[in-house]
Amino acid sequence: MDAQLRRVRPRRVISQDAGLDFFSHLGDAEVERILSFLVAALQDLPAVSRVDSRCAESSRRLGSWEGATVVVPRKLLDVPIRRDALIRLSTTSWSLASEVRLAAHNCRAEVASCLKLAWPRLDVTVEGDGPYSLFCMQSMRRFAVGECTGLHLFEPRYIWMIRKILAGSTGRTFGWVTDYMGCERERGVLCEVTQLAEVGNSFDVNFRIASHFSVLEAWAELVPGRHSAPPLRMGYVQLDNPDCLTEGELIEEVEEAEEERLSEDD
Repeated sequence: MDAQLRRVRPRRVISQDAGLDFFSHLGDAEVERILSFLVAALQDLPAVSRVDSRCAESSRRLGSWEGATVVVPRKLLDVPIRRDALIRLSTTSWSLASEVRLAAHNCRAEVASCLKLAWPRLDVTVEGDGPYSLFCMQSMRRFAVGECTGLHLFEPRYIWMIRKILAGSTGRTFGWVTDYMGCERERGVLCEVTQLAEVGNSFDVNFRIASHFSVLEAWAELVPGRHSAPPLRMGYVQLDNPDCLTEGELIEEVEEAEEERLSEDD
């Protein structure tokens, strides 16, 4: 199914009560498939009439998840009924899991807080690039990867962003959200700072475009000592794959290959 919860582990699933465990004779691939259906809230799937009670019971056993790395995709966080099912299962059954990786999502914090409240020692991590400080300003310009450009920053939230860079707490990288619509999946560019110059109460910042990205999750961070000022946006992003060709580049590659083939035939 589309929204699957992946379960990563190097061995077969055998609980302490293997003789009664519904999963004890199954390999990890089969177990992952079954648990994915359970977590994704089967009431959403009209084609499924019922679930074997032994299977449902096994999914709630602590031993079924022992040592597992559970990878939760965005689609399980998108739908409230699936998110609720995920919280119910995880807060009753995942105490023996090794790690839970939650996809970056604006509802991730809710699930993470429920998990940490239920299992304080559980390692809960985020699948996403970041977090990055986000400079938000609409731009119609299409920046190329490797291009060098600059900004003059003077708002308190962006002065704070640069102060953090100078302090070394966030590296020398920030995100520029160029398609800023106040919604999920905004687009932008990742900026690597190459030069900084303080001008009074502002900064001139030169940087190189490192990648394009989509915003996966964002939240507000108050500016220290300036709580009345607009907050700085922080967020996790998904970087574009630099190895993937755009549609135009792909067409160009195909045309060049066809021209080369025709010239060889001649």
